[in-house]
Amino acid sequence: MPIGEFADVQLGKMLDASRETGNHARSYLRNANVRWFGFDLADLAQMDFSEQERKKFALRPGDVLVCEGGEPGRAAVWTEPIADCYFQKALHRVRLDRSKCLPEYFVRAMRAEAANGGIARLATSATIAHLTRQKLIQLRLPLPPVDEQRKIADVLDRADSLRAKRREALNSLDELIESILDSTLNGLPVARRVAVGEVAVVRIGPFGSLLHKEDYVSGGVPLVNPMHILDGRIRPASTVSVTAAKFEALRSYELQVGDVVMGRRGEIGRCAEVRGDEGLLLCGTGSMLIRPRPERALPAYLAALFRSRPVVERLTRMAKGTTMLNLNSTILAGLEVDLPCIETQQGFVRATTVIGDIRAREAAHLDLLDELFASLQQRAFRGDLFSSPLPAELADAVA
Repeated sequence: MPIGEFADVQLGKMLDASRETGNHARSYLRNANVRWFGFDLADLAQMDFSEQERKKFALRPGDVLVCEGGEPGRAAVWTEPIADCYFQKALHRVRLDRSKCLPEYFVRAMRAEAANGGIARLATSATIAHLTRQKLIQLRLPLPPVDEQRKIADVLDRADSLRAKRREALNSLDELIESILDSTLNGLPVARRVAVGEVAVVRIGPFGSLLHKEDYVSGGVPLVNPMHILDGRIRPASTVSVTAAKFEALRSYELQVGDVVMGRRGEIGRCAEVRGDEGLLLCGTGSMLIRPRPERALPAYLAALFRSRPVVERLTRMAKGTTMLNLNSTILAGLEVDLPCIETQQGFVRATTVIGDIRAREAAHLDLLDELFASLQQRAFRGDLFSSPLPAELADAVA
C-alpha cells in the first residue's frame, strides 16, 4: 500500500536565518541527528518556532523521522527522549495510522527498501539524491496484519542485536590495538616524528580519464575503492573490475604485497595492508597507494597508525571538500607521524598479530550474520518469515 494511504507525511520547517530573533527558540532535529533506528542528540540546533509552527512541526512519541537527503529514507521512531522538540526541512515526519502500520515495523520496512535499492530508485537525483514528499507518499510497503508486523519487527530487532554485539567485539579489539600503539609510542624515547613521504611512496589511483565505462567488466582484475576496504581488510568485488588489457595498461597501479591502500574520499582512515591472499588487485580512482620503504616502515604498523584516532582526526582537519572530504597524495605525504625504529615496529606487529587474527575471525562471523540477516529481512517482507525454520545461526538470537 502507498505510504500516503496510511500515514500523514509532513516536511519540516524551512531554515531562514534572516527571521531568527531567539524569542521563540526551540530545539529541532536535522538530517544528521537521525540514524537508522535511533537518534544522535549530542548536537541539537535551535531556531524560532511560532505558536502556529509549534503545532505544525511538533514531534510526538511514535512519530517516524525520515531523511529527505543525505541517505534518503534513513528513519527512526521518535520516543521523546527530550521534550518540546521539532524538525526542519531536511526531514519528513511520518505520523502513522497505527491500526494499519506500527512505527517499528515501518522503519524496518524502510530499511529493507533501502537495502534492495527501492528508495534509491525512487529518490530524485540531479546532483545529490533527495526523497521528496511526493515520492515518499507513493512508496509502496507490504502491510500484513498488525500482530504479524509486531512479530516481524521483534524478530528483526533481536537478530540485529546479535550483529550489534559482534560489532562491539570488533570495536573492543580495535581499541586494544590502539592501546598497544599508544603504549609503543609513549613508552619509547626512540620514537620520532617524520613525514609519511619520507618513509613511503604515496600516489593516488588512476585518474578517471584513464578508466572509461567500457573498461569495467565482471570477473576481471578487481579495483580497490573505499567501498572495498572493510574492517581493515580488502574485500574485492568481482563485479567492479577491469579487463586484462586495461590492467596491463595500468600496471603501475597494481597493489603489491606490503602496500597499504587507503580510501581518499568519504570516511577518513579507511585503509588496509595488502597481504597477498587477495589475488591481483588494482588501486581504484577513489583510493591511494602507499608503498613503505622496508628499512623505514612496516605496512602493518602504518595501517594501524592511519586508523588510529589521533591520526584520523588530523587527516580530517587536513582534508579538502565541504560536502565530501577528500585526501590527496600531497596531504598524506606531508602528514607527520610518530615512527619508532624498525625493531620497535616489529615488536608492535608481533604483539598485535594474534589480536588481528581473532579480529579477522570475528569479522568473518559478522559477514555471515550480515548475509543471514539479509536473507531473514527478505523473507520477512515477502511474507514467508514464519513459514519455515530460521537459520540455526540466528535461532538462539530470536528465540
